[in-house]
Amino acid sequence: MSNKEDQLSDELERDISAKEKNGRVSTTKLRTDERVLARITDGIYRQPASALRELIANAYDADATEVYIQTDAPRFDSITVRDNGRGLSRKALAHVIHHIGGSPKRTIKGAELDVVDENDPYLSKSGRRLIGKIGIGLFSVAQLTAHFQIISKVKGEHFRRVVDVVLTTHREDELAKKNSKQDFETGSVNIWSVPAKDFDAQGTEIILLELRQQAKDILSSRERWQAMQPDALDDEDNPANLLPPLYHVGELDFQDNDVIEKKANLPWSSDDLPKDRFAKLVQAVKDGEGNRASNPELDKVLDNYLNMVWTLSLSAPLDYIEGHPFEARASDGIPVFELSNQSRGQATEVNLTGRQTVASRLKLISMKRGVASKFDVYIDGIQLFRPLSIKNIPETAHAIKTPLLFVGKCEPNLDRIPEEFRGGSLAFEAYFLWAPKIIPKEHNGIVIRINDASGTLFDETFLKYQVSEQTRLRQITAEIFVTSGLDAALNIDRESFNYSHPHYQFLTKWVHGALRQLTNVHKRIAKELRVARLESESSTLSQKIVQAVTEEWQKAKSDPSDHPPEVMFSDEPKTKRKNADLIVFSKNEIFSVRKPRARQTGTAAADELAFEEKIKALTQVLTAYGVFEKMTHKKQQQLLRAIVRIFSVEAD
Repeated sequence: MSNKEDQLSDELERDISAKEKNGRVSTTKLRTDERVLARITDGIYRQPASALRELIANAYDADATEVYIQTDAPRFDSITVRDNGRGLSRKALAHVIHHIGGSPKRTIKGAELDVVDENDPYLSKSGRRLIGKIGIGLFSVAQLTAHFQIISKVKGEHFRRVVDVVLTTHREDELAKKNSKQDFETGSVNIWSVPAKDFDAQGTEIILLELRQQAKDILSSRERWQAMQPDALDDEDNPANLLPPLYHVGELDFQDNDVIEKKANLPWSSDDLPKDRFAKLVQAVKDGEGNRASNPELDKVLDNYLNMVWTLSLSAPLDYIEGHPFEARASDGIPVFELSNQSRGQATEVNLTGRQTVASRLKLISMKRGVASKFDVYIDGIQLFRPLSIKNIPETAHAIKTPLLFVGKCEPNLDRIPEEFRGGSLAFEAYFLWAPKIIPKEHNGIVIRINDASGTLFDETFLKYQVSEQTRLRQITAEIFVTSGLDAALNIDRESFNYSHPHYQFLTKWVHGALRQLTNVHKRIAKELRVARLESESSTLSQKIVQAVTEEWQKAKSDPSDHPPEVMFSDEPKTKRKNADLIVFSKNEIFSVRKPRARQTGTAAADELAFEEKIKALTQVLTAYGVFEKMTHKKQQQLLRAIVRIFSVEAD
């Protein structure tokens, strides 16, 4: 930014000061001399959650310990975001208004404005590693509205400053007519002060007014509810099997937004504590859709609003709902392996002793957030936590019953890259959790956190890993915690990366090497367990059946470590599945067509057991080739009943 912007900031600061006592209004314009930043008022972010994520990040950088978000769901006419951070002084506010895209964070100017540590501009006043950098986070609200207010107070001041902002959008044809040296007005601003008796109070409140209709439609799941209407069910784009979300904040009348057509269905009760509400939301997602699907999907379980809540919980620098993965101990019963940084290195098992954690054993630091580690975010009475856990993962019929945790850290020497292209130093820590099933499905992949925050969600391609490991990759969730570097590779929206940046290139190579190490260990353990299982089979026939089915299953799935689900024929009509990989059928329904033997000898009983084992094996093979995939449970039983009838035909 030029001296012109600094001069305008100084003039605005003096004007605000002069008008504080009588509450008169200071008027100015939002300006930027960068064309790309002029486009922020068009909304560079993709979803409503992105705007709230940026406001949460700003509160974190301002050393807030609490953030409260209030919406009037399901109408979403307005949204309020309030924090107890340090607030905006006159000088800092004037700087923000006239330096869009010129954040004082990570600069000497930041120390002058008292927004960063005076000795380290990369840290907040309390020592937190800063999330923000570019200086446009506040204007992420353009995704939601063109009109918002900022009410801010600094501790020790007798006034609150009120800022009313109306953003101006720019079309491409308008921008084309301006030369590169022209200022771009991106909004009008009115500022005034009101007396404050709470001398020691501090914080900032942002009120989003007159939300855009498109944003309201997204948050209220309007399109989805419309697809549920009877007149839409025959449309080719809205098939009759389209189902509403299990949990939602309610459905509005499409003709009158003041009328609630369907009451909210939430997984918690009104008297639950904020932290318990989120815990029940997480459990609801784990429980999934009951009989609708074997692996829960967020879009099917939650409406758009609850999906937004979930997204915010994944992106903000929050505590984990069941403890950080690096806090794992030997008592958790999860094998831990340390990843090698060598090009052809192998992961080695880590033996934790006593109360030793993964973090203490491997000297990991990414869990630390500085002196002010407390940071709580609430939205509509729900306290957010990071909904990731390495504990209580449901077992399946997979050969490996328990999760495997792979942990690594790296601080590469990048001196071989010219300094002008290097982008500074790079340091990160990571974990890869293999589990028989990743719940919900959207947590499959890798998420990158810079200074404990993320603008991106899970990348299911694992940074474009090219090795054909489709089944195994679907069983991995991973997080990268970047403690130094990589932020220069972030694009302006913080939701994507510049893939050509040296830091991103190195990280990609490291991740792919880590996946190779995980695969090697997983294959070895699976083979050992498979051999042990086959050896433990008491019946030679059973061994042969199991081996044949396993081989056929692995051929169908193209994965030598995968294992078919267990099949059970039960005499109890109400027997339920123990987990998603246990297939239960009624024994009476399927085998009643088989005539009983006249003489019930031991050999006959063994033959019947062998016959039942073969039908189980056939069921597993049919499952492997997807025969049952689109059939109801009733149809599956009818098919097996027909097979049993044919196989039971004998000559008179």
